[in-house]
Amino acid sequence: MSSAIGDPFRASLPSTMPIAAVPASPVTQPTPTVAPVVVPVMSYRYLGQLTDPDGKRLVLISKGDKDVTVSRGSLLDDGFSVVDIQKTHITIVHIATSTPFEIRIPDADASLP
Repeated sequence: MSSAIGDPFRASLPSTMPIAAVPASPVTQPTPTVAPVVVPVMSYRYLGQLTDPDGKRLVLISKGDKDVTVSRGSLLDDGFSVVDIQKTHITIVHIATSTPFEIRIPDADASLP
């Protein structure tokens, strides 16, 4: 056999094949989904108040079967904080959402007969 004929099973290819340009597809990053912050139900209620021996006003509030003594700056469960205590109300804020709530303090004179 002569080598001039070549291998019939071998395809004849040019010595340099052009490479087709394939446009790069843009890499898409998944968009992060941020769950909205849900404000828990503010279920604290006023119980009473007292003055400690140093003259500091302490207020008693409850949530369910848990009683808590609070003053301005107290941190509560569920991400709440006591921001202010006035004669007529306690202002509590949900820290993550800055949502304010008020707990009414009943007038002491109104409860007397």
